[in-house]
Amino acid sequence: MCLLYLGPHPAPGIEDDYRLSPVLAPPALLAALPPLLLQCGARDPLVDDTACAGAAEVKAEVKTDARKGSGEEGKASGGYGGDAIHELEDEDEVTMQIFPGWSHGYLQMSALMRGARVAIDDIADWIDAAFVRAQMQTQTLSPSPSPSRAQVQNRIWT
Repeated sequence: MCLLYLGPHPAPGIEDDYRLSPVLAPPALLAALPPLLLQCGARDPLVDDTACAGAAEVKAEVKTDARKGSGEEGKASGGYGGDAIHELEDEDEVTMQIFPGWSHGYLQMSALMRGARVAIDDIADWIDAAFVRAQMQTQTLSPSPSPSRAQVQNRIWT
């Protein structure tokens, strides 16, 4: 699908360039990536690339956990007007959510789609958690307590 963005006359060999799509990246490069959050609508033209990118992480021997959203896992699965079709989640490596009935550009449609606002909030929560995990990993022998989400938000917005 990404080839369509290159126009009618792409450079020869570009279809094999991993910089075009993570699907083409070598496993060693994928294994070296930081934790990832992949979100996509099920009707998005890039849904296959998203699913393949998540699968490539698995193939690169990145530890992952596959589960289907049941609506009981918290905000990550609920509030979208339906559960995510598929969720792949490991807080240390990759989180993937594919939303049923959604197309491309839903992050810009929060005024029209209540679920889009929830997806945006999930992104914020995921980023907050990533910073907290990183802070916990870098703490010394006398660790200070990790900030709560409210403390992080107060630091950012005040």
